[in-house]
Amino acid sequence: MNACAISPMDSYAYCVASIPAADKTFSKLRLIRFGSQHADPTDAQYEYVAILPSHLGEKGKIPNAAAFAPNGDFHYLYPKSMTAGYYVMAGADRPDKLTGFGLGEYDNAGVHVANPTSKINELSFLDAANSKKNTADLNVVEDKDYDNDGIFEKWGLAIFQDNDGSASPNRVLFVRDPTNTQAPFVAFDRKIEAEAGSKALPTTTPGFGAGWTYKNALYQSDNQGGGVWQILLDTFIPGDESRPVLARYVGESQATTTNDGMNCMNAESPYATCGKNGVANSLAGGVAVTTAQCNAQSAGSVYNPYNAETVCDSDPCDLTGVDFDRCCNEPPFLTVALAGGWIAPQHRAQVTRSRTRSAAPRKRAPRSTRPMPTPCAKASHV
Repeated sequence: MNACAISPMDSYAYCVASIPAADKTFSKLRLIRFGSQHADPTDAQYEYVAILPSHLGEKGKIPNAAAFAPNGDFHYLYPKSMTAGYYVMAGADRPDKLTGFGLGEYDNAGVHVANPTSKINELSFLDAANSKKNTADLNVVEDKDYDNDGIFEKWGLAIFQDNDGSASPNRVLFVRDPTNTQAPFVAFDRKIEAEAGSKALPTTTPGFGAGWTYKNALYQSDNQGGGVWQILLDTFIPGDESRPVLARYVGESQATTTNDGMNCMNAESPYATCGKNGVANSLAGGVAVTTAQCNAQSAGSVYNPYNAETVCDSDPCDLTGVDFDRCCNEPPFLTVALAGGWIAPQHRAQVTRSRTRSAAPRKRAPRSTRPMPTPCAKASHV
């Protein structure tokens, strides 16, 4: 069993499983739903909801990374030890729409046979024959225009490690939603490097492991216990293959292996962000940094809602330090038409800052005692 994720539509966990047949060979893959209330109470722990196609006829081979999109589509990825493949269960295949069957109904003719959209040859650079790439996890974000075609849509983000001995082995794969048949399939492969002043990224195996998204912001943990980083997606420049995507250290983690990142993607981030100005404020529904607070540090400055999910350096955010540049915009402002009417930070014009700070920056708040995110709101299965 692998490739697990929590659906934002019904708050149930789903995983892909390969179940041994009676003759000890592997039958077709099944998508399993956990915690659903099946008609038979003895089967209430989990149920079969779909039969998945085998990957290139390789029975028993199982994907190791999966994620739900905000609209409930289920994305999963085959990496490394087999020809790479990217699959999406959407429309009639969307997991929360499917009827569940109990243990005794494993081969019931009524079990949904999925026909997911797939892309295989397009991801050949992930194949074991061409490299030693180790996929960590998969997440999906929405309303992004990473290929600059003016269309804001869903993108799959796969974090992997290129075990070639390089000093910067961590990479991110940007995959345009394969279900968009109106546009050509696009995938970008970029290095990930720590931003200036941030803790260095893991460079040895096992490196990155479980990943999560909170309100479209991506986080990745180090399997060796080195910490958690926010992947700064807006530092991605499609036209510049030499420019890495930057990552920011945001907190501690524990050493772990054989994991999957599962979380409620619409929950508040467990870290202090510009949009809620401290973990404590998340309990009140989020209290953002204000324009008045920005203006108090530098006349004419305003709060930048585009950076609502940017993690602050302190808890709560300290605008006398680096958090000002993360949460506020100083004049002159650019008025380009991007999300929310704001331009991404890496595209902003460089301006000379001359503000005077009345107080020394506070020390970074400890991360180890921060609360875990609120569980998903329970919804009845439809």
